Amino acid sequence: MQGIGGYFELEVPRAKTLEPALTFQSARAAIASLCLQTGIKRVWLPTFLCNTVGDELQRVGIEVARYELQSDLTPELRLTVDTDEAALIVNYFGVCGAQVEQALKQLPPNRCIVDNSQAYGAPPSDCLGTVYSCRKFFGVPDGGLLMTTLQNVAEPVDFDEHSIPRCEHLLRRLDRDPEEGLSAYRKAEQSLAHAHHRSMSILTRRLLAGIDYQTAYARRRDNFRAVHRLLGGVNKLCFNDGAPTSPLTYPLMLDEGAADVRVALIDHRVFSPIYWPELLDTGRCQAATLAAKIVHIPIDQRYEPTQLVERLHAIPGVKALFSRGDQHASR
Repeated sequence: MQGIGGYFELEVPRAKTLEPALTFQSARAAIASLCLQTGIKRVWLPTFLCNTVGDELQRVGIEVARYELQSDLTPELRLTVDTDEAALIVNYFGVCGAQVEQALKQLPPNRCIVDNSQAYGAPPSDCLGTVYSCRKFFGVPDGGLLMTTLQNVAEPVDFDEHSIPRCEHLLRRLDRDPEEGLSAYRKAEQSLAHAHHRSMSILTRRLLAGIDYQTAYARRRDNFRAVHRLLGGVNKLCFNDGAPTSPLTYPLMLDEGAADVRVALIDHRVFSPIYWPELLDTGRCQAATLAAKIVHIPIDQRYEPTQLVERLHAIPGVKALFSRGDQHASR
């Protein structure tokens, strides 16, 4: 029996259906569940990927193998996938939609899982399944989505009931400086390290119901274009899609000086993460190189293009790259 009256909860919209998506505690939980429900025994993961996905697959008894990437971030041509295997194809930073399409031509689509964890607004692919991560794009404590046409795949029956302890950093970020919530953020992320067979929490469902998705995607695209106009001339990454549907960051790849640029950004309170720091100390040479050389500039929907441009102009270590880009373009 539902309680009536008493103290008020946070004023958030009523939860809306997320169908046809299936909901999970996290994207990695969605990947593991899809593999278990479809009889996948081994999953091919790119070497350039966080450890958490492989750890979760191995935890539930699924073997993990690795493949290298080509220079354009598509899977190596020699990769083959057997009938009881699947390959995870990653839409890196939300800017590799063309590479995903190419990979699905190269490999059997029904043996591929497309990882759109970094491309929340990208459409699902015609493949075994497409997964999304809510936490990478919005201020929510949990949540992963799975899109699949397979009728025998279902979401967990039980909801995640541990979302409230993972909200401290969200509230601190709303009311305080970001540094004050960093330890709480790390604690929240650690609590999701081992995924549980749970559906998305009711709290996250209600928070997602209040998001203006199209406005968020449009702002990200505008910010991406603004930063690209400044730094595209020195960026070693090529963006085939122009401004992607919903980019995670502006990934700036530099042959040299990436660490110095990252430090300069952080010194001016532009928080530039490394995707993924654990790869720097592994034996995966290609992955370590990509992790070290790509500088991520935040472009999310909280900011306007003018804010980002003004801040980047105020950072000497970044502004110096503008002239290098102009020189490159004039050659």
